[in-house]
Amino acid sequence: MFALVALLLSLSVPAQAAQSETFLCQVFASERVELASPTTGVLESIAVERGDRVRVGQEIARLRSEIEEAELALAELKSRATANVDAKTASLAFSERRLARNADLVQRRMVAENDVDQMRTERDLARLELEAARQELLVAAADLNRVRASLALRQVRSPIDGIVTARNSAPGELVGNQPVAVIERTDPLYAEAALPVRLFGELSAGMSVHLQFETPAASPLDASLTLVDTFVEPTSDTFVVRATIPNRDNRIPAGIKCRMTLP
Repeated sequence: MFALVALLLSLSVPAQAAQSETFLCQVFASERVELASPTTGVLESIAVERGDRVRVGQEIARLRSEIEEAELALAELKSRATANVDAKTASLAFSERRLARNADLVQRRMVAENDVDQMRTERDLARLELEAARQELLVAAADLNRVRASLALRQVRSPIDGIVTARNSAPGELVGNQPVAVIERTDPLYAEAALPVRLFGELSAGMSVHLQFETPAASPLDASLTLVDTFVEPTSDTFVVRATIPNRDNRIPAGIKCRMTLP
């Protein structure tokens, strides 16, 4: 009898919920760009310092471009040079008017066939010369676009919104493939943790985790997993999960450590 009561009492006590597990994690920038110059040249100026916030498209550095600027001025002049087209247009109009004036004489055979043939040939040549002049203007316009593109390559612009975390060059230096600056996107941030293999298969993207940061400026928050590795690192028997952290006010710095509590 006592054994039965004890059994019933034990069944009436709710089972204790499994405790959540917490793991160390690291906060990373969601994107890191080692910004290099698209062409080789001598650096004329660099407009940012370490720690500056930049916007996409903002000029970061500029190469010396005296030759390209002179080529641009010449190309713009050629693209606006319509005098040759105007002259060829006037020449064609004159040839057509002369043929029109002599049309009646041609029908009455009062003009030599050789003269008629010469007038028609001059008209046809005037048409070809006008077409050639127009094509020269098109070529000049295309060359103007080429020179503008070449000049644009002398400017180094940021491809992302972010923070300058390194400035590697100074005016007067020859730059090319090496990074001029490093820019990191800090909104959003990524929090990544390496979890033991025993948890593999138990987590999925979209699950909520709780994050605590090693700085008082960043309050604890909940975030969603956006990446769960589908493989295990054999040397450590771990797999990586990633939570994405909105960071519009940039209160959370990239690079700090954190703690990730699983549900």
